[in-house]
Amino acid sequence: MLITNNLDCNATTKELAARFKQHRVAARITQRELAKKTGVGLRTISRFEKGEEVGMLTFIKLLHGVGLEHNLENIIPDYTRRPSYFANNGVLPKRAIKKERLNNEWKWGDEQ
Repeated sequence: MLITNNLDCNATTKELAARFKQHRVAARITQRELAKKTGVGLRTISRFEKGEEVGMLTFIKLLHGVGLEHNLENIIPDYTRRPSYFANNGVLPKRAIKKERLNNEWKWGDEQ
């Protein structure tokens, strides 16, 4: 199944968990071995592979444990490598600002 914006968060979590388990099994790493390697509890690994929630630090540890940490770059790419960064002379935006639309209809102020 493709992970697209059509999936809700629960479906995405379950798909990520299933893919993770496939990688772990293909790497011939048992849950017990992964627990020892990462310091993540065996029960937590089991829960994660069933699609239950785990913390971000745990998720990253598990990715490291099966050798998938290089894929983290694809989750949130480095903004400074985008063309828009260079178009703005290497200046990062400080915060999100919504531009107001100009109302082109001019009035004196006494109309109702």
